[in-house]
This record gives sequence, structure tokens and C-alpha cells, in this order.
Amino acid sequence: MPDTSSITGPSDTMGKNSHYQGFVKSGLSLGRKTNDKLDMIKMKLYNSLNTADIPGSLILWKQANLAKQSDPAIIEVWNHTQNYIMFLRQVLNIYSLDGKGKCVTSSVHVGKHLCNAFWNGYFMIYGDGNLNNYLQPFYRDPMIIYHELTHGLIQYNFPLEYFGESGAINEHVADAFSVIVQHYLDKSPPSEGRWNPGSKIITKRNMSLRTFDDSVAYDYAELGRDDQVKHAKDFYEEEEDFGGVHINSGILNHMFYTFCMELNENIWDKPLKIWFNALMNIRPNCNFEDFASLLAESCNDLYGEEALNILIKALSHVGIV
Repeated sequence: MPDTSSITGPSDTMGKNSHYQGFVKSGLSLGRKTNDKLDMIKMKLYNSLNTADIPGSLILWKQANLAKQSDPAIIEVWNHTQNYIMFLRQVLNIYSLDGKGKCVTSSVHVGKHLCNAFWNGYFMIYGDGNLNNYLQPFYRDPMIIYHELTHGLIQYNFPLEYFGESGAINEHVADAFSVIVQHYLDKSPPSEGRWNPGSKIITKRNMSLRTFDDSVAYDYAELGRDDQVKHAKDFYEEEEDFGGVHINSGILNHMFYTFCMELNENIWDKPLKIWFNALMNIRPNCNFEDFASLLAESCNDLYGEEALNILIKALSHVGIV
């Protein structure tokens, strides 16, 4: 495995070493009037030049300078980050990760062969991958970027403790947002959109870092076997992985997938609004049962009995109710 010990801050990879502290409720407003001009988005991008120096040297800070760049890491991270911020503004009327226009900072080429991408509590970090050439640079799959940026959105707006069931909800929301943003950008219906975050960085065919259906995401020697569970009967109850935050989130992911497939509407419309409305009322130590209740209340309030029955069926499918 690559040596990442000299790089400070929590790490995710959509992986198992993350821990987010100091969650602060911001002044998030869903009614904010937005401005969709790209030059109004605040972003900065740094290059660590394959060292542990983060964030590194400032490379890019305004859209007008993007055309001068030739490094794929710089171009892709900038564009995908921009797409995410625009999604928040256009679909949810949220101004950046904190709802107040925060500048979103990213650092590329961090470490040597760092097989990771993560939100470290302050900014985004991207490694170049490798792991015996089985993992490409993590910026090559925009869904990984959307997942990690959502951890920033959660940190600033929703007080979820990063352990056990509340931590699994945290990871589920990041996974769900990665899919929702991708479907929105592709304008894909549920049956045709991508549900496999990480598939673009694994060199083995038909593998990914996540699946939302009941299939196994990956299974080979270099990465091991995907251990996400998809039903409450398989709930992981040990201490590893902060109480199974990346393992048990698969239950909620599969529930979300089941709901979206049965509803068969754009997932950036009703499903997103149901989930986001539930998050606006979430408690720091929220468990799966509490989250299910919040979703049911949100669903019923927004869309009535028909949608609620589909949600209850999805919750039952994974054993939550």
C-alpha cells in the first residue's frame, strides 16, 4: 500500500479512515437568490507536486486562467468542482458548501502514488493513485469528487456525528449526492444513469468503489472484496471503520436505489428534495430508524401517500422497517 503517513488530515477515498469533527450549523438557506455566472464561483486550486506539502503552490483561482492549463488533474478537478457548486446553486439554491459563498479549495498531486481523494475538513485533497497500476488518479471519476465535496456540505450544514449509524448516514448522503449530481449533469433517467461511483478509476472492467444495486462493487486481490452490506440483517456491529460507516451505508444506498427505481422519476427532483428536507431536521446522533422517520415525514409532506408508499416499500426491502 502507498505510504500516506506524512500527509496530515483525515482521509476518505470513499474509504475507511475518515473522521470529521467540529460540525457547525451554518445559515443555510434554500430560498437564496442565485447568480449562475461562472466567474462568481469562488475556487482555488493548488499543486503539491507529489509531496506531502499541502495545499502546495497556488495554480488557479479564476475561470479565465483555465485555458492556460494543460495538466489533466488541474483541468478536471476545476471543472468537476465547478459543476458541483453550480448544481448546488441551480437545483438547491445553495451558495457554495457553507451556504454563504465559501471559496472551495483543492490540492492535486498530493503524495506519491496516494490512492485517495478526501475532504480534510478544510479543503479537497487528490492523490494520483497507482496501487500496482490498478487504481488511476481519483480525479478521473467525477462521482468521487462529488462524494467528497458532499462531506464538506455535510460538515457545514448538518451536525452528523461520524461514527456508527449517524456516520453511515453521513457516508450514504455523500454516496447519494455523487449519483444525483451525475444523473443531473447527464440528464439520465434512473434506469440509464450511473450508479457505480469509482468505476472510472479501477482498471479492472465492471468494477467500482460502490454499487447501489445488490451487486458486489469489487473483488480482486489488490483491493480485496467489497464489504458493503445491503440489508439490515447483515448490519456490521464492530468498532472497525468508525463503527462500519462505509459498510452499513450500503443498506441506505440500496434503499435509495430501490426507491428511485420504483418511483422512476428524475432523481434530482423528488428523491433529492425528500432527502434534503429530511437532512434539514437531522440530529447529530441520528440512527437509521430516526432517519427513516424523517424521510417518511418529508416524503408525505412534499408528495403525499403514493410516494410515501413507495418509500415504505424501499425501507422494508432493506429491513429498516
